[in-house]
Amino acid sequence: MDAITLLFYKFRIYKKEVLKRIAFICWTVLLFGFSQSINARKLPCDNLPSLLLETNSITICSGNATPVVTLKSRVGDYDSYVWSPAAGVTGNVTTGWVFDPAETTTYTLTGSQFEEGCTKTITIKIYVLPNPEMNILEVPVICKGAVANLSVTTSGNVQVGRGQRKTMGFEEHSAFCSNKAQYWSQTVITAAELRLAGLQPGAITGIGYHLADSGNNGKVKNFSINMGTTPNTTLSGFVMTGLVQVFESSVYNYHKGWNIISFSIPYLWDGMSSIIIDIRQEGGDNFQNPATHYTEAENTTVWAATDIPSSSSVLTAMTPTPTLSKIRFDVQIEGQVITEDTLFTCTWTPGALTGASIAVSPSETTTYTVKGVNGSGCFTEKTVTVHVNATEAPEPPIGAAEQTINVGQLPEATIAKIAVVGENILWYATETDALSHSNPLSPDTSLINDKTYYAVNVADSCTSAPFAVTVKVALGTTSFVIPGLQYHPNPVTEKFVITHTDAIASVEVIDFVGKRVISLQPDQAKASVDMSALPAGIYMVKVQASGQFQSIKVIKNK
Repeated sequence: MDAITLLFYKFRIYKKEVLKRIAFICWTVLLFGFSQSINARKLPCDNLPSLLLETNSITICSGNATPVVTLKSRVGDYDSYVWSPAAGVTGNVTTGWVFDPAETTTYTLTGSQFEEGCTKTITIKIYVLPNPEMNILEVPVICKGAVANLSVTTSGNVQVGRGQRKTMGFEEHSAFCSNKAQYWSQTVITAAELRLAGLQPGAITGIGYHLADSGNNGKVKNFSINMGTTPNTTLSGFVMTGLVQVFESSVYNYHKGWNIISFSIPYLWDGMSSIIIDIRQEGGDNFQNPATHYTEAENTTVWAATDIPSSSSVLTAMTPTPTLSKIRFDVQIEGQVITEDTLFTCTWTPGALTGASIAVSPSETTTYTVKGVNGSGCFTEKTVTVHVNATEAPEPPIGAAEQTINVGQLPEATIAKIAVVGENILWYATETDALSHSNPLSPDTSLINDKTYYAVNVADSCTSAPFAVTVKVALGTTSFVIPGLQYHPNPVTEKFVITHTDAIASVEVIDFVGKRVISLQPDQAKASVDMSALPAGIYMVKVQASGQFQSIKVIKNK
């Protein structure tokens, strides 16, 4: 083969190799381009920046909204922004968003890119802290110069009765009676007992009973609670009217310890009335009842039970004769109590006063605002208006702070025997009652030895500050009455006239501290005692006539 032919042959072989290589390169480039094209379509979703907010959590107080929350990432990365849940969110991506949830909520923000169908999400959690739960007691109209006590209350509980005794399992009288087909009881708790325990006027939301064990069953059926008020401090029979059902359950499961029963309907207590707790239930399994803690209280409970099932006759419709009992179950009452200063800080305006309870004496009708702030910085504000009567409050009654009431028999020792001077005097058994003008005592109320009573003057619906008198009741030292002795006027302003069928031997006037201020020896049937110069007050006029003595309590007016 000549050189030219050989060269041409090699060129053809080389050409084929070159074409093969070119084809391989082209195919490779084509595949690479396709791959890059696919990768290029994935890049917008995979490589877009994440959503970023300026914060991922905020804490607020209930009823408040958050500050404005804005995007930290670039706004233009996505075509739309949507929050879920949407409720409680206002604003937009340009100005930012504000959140106003009612409770702690996690919100999710979704950013969407329409062209590529890409989405990204981010969350923010809004923590909602509670505001102080508080109420403010209303106050009655006060007189000019008088003091009004303002108090903040909150939900709490008080306990009436802390007895160490407990009922036995075989006894029918139990807070939860499972060994009788039907059981019905009523218990009275006086307003004084409730106030002494610390309960304040407002909604009673539940009661509880303290069980030493759970008996042998642990449940009763058709359990209901009714509430009502009564002017009485004891019960002699079932109260049939004025009751309101506050709880009902077809089955109630009880247990050892305190059983707190939350009412379906709160019962509003006025702060002045004694309350009745009415319990009705069904058992009938003849198991032992749970042992219930109790405290003895005189005639405060009536109850009845029967083995007759309710399907035959309802116990309350049988008009049962109740059993009177001194066993009153210890009870925990859920309601309003005076706020402890450790729970939250109270500030009052006007006056810049602090504390859960304050005393004010405005000269005119004034509205006070109290702001309660808890440890989280959350607050609640309440207002109360103190209405002021233009009449000045009268002075307290005048009399001896300690008095001995001499009577022949105990029933004669009544409120009317206490000697004080004043106008339209009202008596109260406790200072709390006197300050709140509740539960005044009738003049024939029997006195208790060594007890303190409180008197107030009343003028044009205005009352004075209470005046305290501690009494001692003494028997067998009552004064004699002189037959035929007459006297007038009483109360007296100037002259006190005494007449008798015989000559009056002597007249002495003694003031309330025991000092003799007037002494006369008329020696005639008529004596005129000039008391015009004496200060207003209570005086004892001692008269001797016909060999006998008589003491007359005389009220001297101004």
